[in-house]
Amino acid sequence: MTFILVASAALFLASVLITVLIWLGLRITLGPRPGFWRRALIALGLLLPVIVFIGAPIALGIFGGSNIGTRHDERGYRGPRIARDGSWVRQSRATLRQEAKGEIEVEPALRASADAALIGLKTLDGLELRAFFVPPVGGAPKASVVLVHGLFRGGLELEAPAELFRNLGAEVLLLEMRNHGGSARAPATFGATEKQDVIAAVQWLRRDPERARRPLVLFGVSLGTAAVVLAAAEIPDLAGLVLDAPVDDLLLTAHRMLSEEARAGRPGPSLGEPFRSWALTAIEWKNGFRFADVRPIDVVSGLSPELAVLVISGSEDVRLPPSTAEAMHRAFPVPADRKLLWVREGSDHGQVWVDDPEGYRSRLEQFFALLPR
Repeated sequence: MTFILVASAALFLASVLITVLIWLGLRITLGPRPGFWRRALIALGLLLPVIVFIGAPIALGIFGGSNIGTRHDERGYRGPRIARDGSWVRQSRATLRQEAKGEIEVEPALRASADAALIGLKTLDGLELRAFFVPPVGGAPKASVVLVHGLFRGGLELEAPAELFRNLGAEVLLLEMRNHGGSARAPATFGATEKQDVIAAVQWLRRDPERARRPLVLFGVSLGTAAVVLAAAEIPDLAGLVLDAPVDDLLLTAHRMLSEEARAGRPGPSLGEPFRSWALTAIEWKNGFRFADVRPIDVVSGLSPELAVLVISGSEDVRLPPSTAEAMHRAFPVPADRKLLWVREGSDHGQVWVDDPEGYRSRLEQFFALLPR
């Protein structure tokens, strides 16, 4: 609510300033206006609730919808670093901060490996995207995996699951969606157009005839799952999907993530009704889409019954709770022995691989066993 109060105060002060300017203009051109301030104060009093309940949430929506991007402490990420022995040298928000301050030095060979992993993609709507491709540890790849991050994140978030996939023998492509990382900017639609970013990554992989014959897997976490699922409906011969903290219904998810309950103890705006609806309507107007049109749960019901599926959730996730993952898991028209569900006790949103990397690896191994050979 802090932003609402600040925005309301700013809009009200702007209204007062405009009123003062009108009074000055009338006084200069027409002379004294008896009763002006009495009428002005009544008008400002009537305007105040409109500002608080409509104007400020709309301002929040327009501002928020225009400033989607990777959070500040992850913007220094330049790609995965692979050591000479083939091991993945993991980075973190802490190491990026230390590097930015000059507190730690990075070997030139590691920086070079990140440069070598960099690839450029172009979407059907003409956007330039940044992605990173890393081959498997050794031998022929068993599968090709496209990984997609969540909202306000980027390639850094994908390092942990990408390394797990790579250690299992897959080649991995870490995709940074539009507005994130080093990719170009465009109106954010939270999956509706971001699916084109996933499709562009798949097209890049399949340009190589050898890769085109390998099982293709899409991985998404949090909001990235919406882009992944919507893209899956347009990708032929997809072998598998891994969804971590999946979005089922974007409108419900947006309300939940802006609610007081979901934001408790976390930085950022916590909004109640009708504030949330006005803010979300402003985002829709600004970015040209409708939250209600992005419903991945409706899309999965039309996917191939031959898919291998793994759905993951944390029991303490209030933004995308286990019930959402369970509903998505049920919606897949896939035989029970080809779809896996893991709700990890004690884990919060997007933290399952952090809390239990061995459990995560084990589930990925079970998932890999379902892929075509």
